[in-house]
Amino acid sequence: MAIAIVLIVMVVASITFHFLSPWWLTPASSNWGEIDGALNLTLVITGAFFIVINLMIAWFVIK
Repeated sequence: MAIAIVLIVMVVASITFHFLSPWWLTPASSNWGEIDGALNLTLVITGAFFIVINLMIAWFVIK
């Protein structure tokens, strides 16, 4: 049960840190919008998988 709680706290802390972080990305270049868009898309996709997988592991540990 402790592992499940740690996983849930880790997910919540990661999301909170992301939204409250002072280290927002600066543009790679003024004319390289596609690179910035690709990086943001990659971060969103990997972040979503991180959240889902860790919450599923926590759920399996609880059950």
